[in-house]
Amino acid sequence: TGPQASTTPPRGQSQSVRPRVPRGPHSCAGVDDVVRFRDWFHDVDELSALLHATDVFVTPYSDAEQIVSGALSFAIAAGVPFVSTPYRYATGLARQGCGMTVPFDNDDALAAALTRSLTDDVLRQSMTGCAAAVSAERSWPQVGQLSTAC
Repeated sequence: TGPQASTTPPRGQSQSVRPRVPRGPHSCAGVDDVVRFRDWFHDVDELSALLHATDVFVTPYSDAEQIVSGALSFAIAAGVPFVSTPYRYATGLARQGCGMTVPFDNDDALAAALTRSLTDDVLRQSMTGCAAAVSAERSWPQVGQLSTAC
């Protein structure tokens, strides 16, 4: 999701993204059998289950002015590494080792980074460990301890 999705109606009433997505056996670079499009927002339990089954999360935002991503925040909270374009939040997390960034509007770089993160087990495990550590640092008990220490 992003700013343009802020007016999207709830499940069952959402505007479909399908008309904008190619269809057929050769669409989406041959990933029809592993990619599913759903026309609704997931509740927290559904989102948690999906994220815990995710190997690498992708946020290919096209706008350099993007500052933060709620979607990426959820992924990090679930301990999921990422590949992203270099908006501010993703860049900071990538510097910590939780993911990788690629230039805006560079599909080849995005594909290469995603392939590397899915095939290099050591790299992916390192990024996963970072995401889990960042998640633990940002848990409510940790935030509470930091607040009371001030």
